[in-house]
Amino acid sequence: MKSALPLLAILALPALASAQQRPGGGGMGEEVIPKNRPAPASVVATDAQLLAAQKAQKFGGLAPKGQKQETWDLDANSSFIKYDGAVTLVPKGAILFVPDRFKDAVVTGISGKFSLWNEFSTKYRGLVTPFEVTVEQASGAKPIEEERLAAARRSGLILVAVFNGNPISVQSIAPAATTAP
Repeated sequence: MKSALPLLAILALPALASAQQRPGGGGMGEEVIPKNRPAPASVVATDAQLLAAQKAQKFGGLAPKGQKQETWDLDANSSFIKYDGAVTLVPKGAILFVPDRFKDAVVTGISGKFSLWNEFSTKYRGLVTPFEVTVEQASGAKPIEEERLAAARRSGLILVAVFNGNPISVQSIAPAATTAP
């Protein structure tokens, strides 16, 4: 009988603890909120304030009906490399060199299973190779060293300009760099 008494005390603790809470209470409630603090919804803007804010932002209004919105086109600004049913995209101007044997790998659109650049370049190391460039070289402020580019072309792989491992467009590249040696 001595061992049953502590067990009953342990089983009764949750019932005693719940009896001390307020009904419907879940901890601290409205009694801890300061009385002089207004509710967040009590501060609302009037119609005049909204109109003044709209005029201050120089909102041009909605586009006229029938006018087409100019958007950025992913297909027009990307080059696609496809191999073995997988396809990846890189920015236009990122492909620095395509050897003759891989001309068919550069396609005009996504057709196949899409892969991210890092997955594609890792899986198909025999097709593409990253060619690290600086921001100055990508922007055209500095030229890419011709001997470095020629050495990379001798690999016989598709050269893709990258910055920190990610494809980047190169603004100016010698025309001879895009053809096979």
